Amino acid sequence: MVNPQAAFGAKVRGAAHIKNGKPCQDALLISTDEEKRYFAVYVADGHGSAQCAYSDDGAQVAVESAHSVFYSIFCENTPAEAGELLNAHKDIWLPKKIESEWKERVKKFHSDKERMLSEPFPFLLYGSTLLVLIVSDGFIFSMQLGDGDIVSISDGKADWILKPERVGVYVHSLCLENSWQYFRSVWTPQPEGTESPEMFLVSTDGYSDCFLSDAGFLQAVTDIHHLFKSSGKEATEEQLAHWLEESSAAGSGDDITLAILPSGNIV
Repeated sequence: MVNPQAAFGAKVRGAAHIKNGKPCQDALLISTDEEKRYFAVYVADGHGSAQCAYSDDGAQVAVESAHSVFYSIFCENTPAEAGELLNAHKDIWLPKKIESEWKERVKKFHSDKERMLSEPFPFLLYGSTLLVLIVSDGFIFSMQLGDGDIVSISDGKADWILKPERVGVYVHSLCLENSWQYFRSVWTPQPEGTESPEMFLVSTDGYSDCFLSDAGFLQAVTDIHHLFKSSGKEATEEQLAHWLEESSAAGSGDDITLAILPSGNIV
């Protein structure tokens, strides 16, 4: 199941952000261990409002914090043990651990930058969402806080593993008190011999917001899958940033990050 083809992705500054002189507030981190026992994709989206002045930093800290938590889990356990641990603790211990790691790192980052302090600590300045995808022998694990999309493709058909969740215009964030309780996660076993998805895609909401409908977004994801199958990783990776820039300019205007993880089953 674990793919010999490494994940890849692109992060682009949104057309509206370029126009308004704002930085890209997305973050992307792709990792594995030395034995390639698992592949991990971490994507975060800083909120970008005036109240969240350092959300680009918050997003970067978010992907680094999540990476630290999951890397430790895999270092200390076999893949099977890691899978069992994630499944058993996905609702409480794991999101609490990620929230705690992020808040500790944000405080240190804020201090290192010698930024003004206040009480209580202004986590809102660093507000960010978080998406996690872990693919290993025996299981697939996905986690989401806030919006963004995690999609799988099987038999040429795209569908969500985790879909954006909003409460009106409000988005759940790592900056909230007890943000752990707003995480959603899906753990899917993949016993030996099970047909696994051909490809996974993880994206910030800036991409799906470029489309008028869910069907339009899923069709775009399917088109990427078809291109990968027909032209390969190098051609897809070479064009990816350009496509995302075009999508932002014609659609949401937002920053867009898209990560792609082909599985060993794609041909």
